[in-house]
Amino acid sequence: MYLRLLIFVVGFVITYGAQGATIHLKSEATPRGAIVYLGDVADIAADSAREAERMESIELMPSPAGNAVRYLQATQVQELLDARGFDLRTIRLGGASQVKLVSPASGARDAPQASSYEQRRAERMANDAIRRHLTQSAAASQAWQIDVQLSPADAARIVRTAGSLTASGGARPYTGGQSFQLHWQGSEREESLDVLADVSLPASVVTATRPIPRGTLIRADDLVLQPAPQTRTEQVLQAAYLNIEDAVGKEAVRNIAAGQPLDAQNARSPILVKQNDVVTVYSRAGGVSVRTHGRARQSGSQGELITIETFDRKPFFARVSGHQEVEVLATATTLAPSAPR
Repeated sequence: MYLRLLIFVVGFVITYGAQGATIHLKSEATPRGAIVYLGDVADIAADSAREAERMESIELMPSPAGNAVRYLQATQVQELLDARGFDLRTIRLGGASQVKLVSPASGARDAPQASSYEQRRAERMANDAIRRHLTQSAAASQAWQIDVQLSPADAARIVRTAGSLTASGGARPYTGGQSFQLHWQGSEREESLDVLADVSLPASVVTATRPIPRGTLIRADDLVLQPAPQTRTEQVLQAAYLNIEDAVGKEAVRNIAAGQPLDAQNARSPILVKQNDVVTVYSRAGGVSVRTHGRARQSGSQGELITIETFDRKPFFARVSGHQEVEVLATATTLAPSAPR
């Protein structure tokens, strides 16, 4: 009984701890602001981005003054976290045993500089504002990928004076290098900042909006463009339809599930000629059309080149032109029968 209880307690502690945060202390850090934040001296992984951001914003101490150098011990970090109400059993502390804190250059302190935490927060704020602007401007909810770079001074200006940001600018199709303007209400007046950002969209593929049974002719309202799956992205892009127009009118050759990308393996042009069908053969040249009949040795869709044979079994190539109809040029070459094996 005691052993079972011990196993349960150990398992509970391990599981509970796994749900906490990992703090990896750096060996050296240069705070950019007057305050040293936990995000300045450590890389933090938590259960959620919000929890990681909350921990990054923890104030530890004032930055070293002048050209002074200070050292922050790992035990001090533990004590500061404990004093702020964090359960140390849920926090895994690793990395360096102490952090060397180097004062910023005196010239850099003349203008406010963002800390590492403030830099990341300002860039997230800018990315979110640009994403909202693009969603409204493009009149569509897209998975915009935005990378905006802010100088430490601009990041400090945003974090310390802006409650929320809005954005304007950019040019259609809104991808590639783009110029935007960020706007916010400062303490005394409206502020703005010109920024450059790299904007992209994940590759999209044609996807079924609902289950499509085998044999169904596919319509536009059966389809939607969605980002390609994160796994096997390259293979999916090589095979899948990338434009809805290319997939409309195709026939499902197997059952297609809702959310499944469409490709040549599950959707193709409808079969107009089936193997062994008796087909009408048209031969056109110089405005003259000759019609005869033959038998299809292969199945084929619109525009595909298949083998037809005459009723005396002479094979030739013809292109599918309609339902049980094929067309050959007057100069089409008759194939010699294959030698028996």
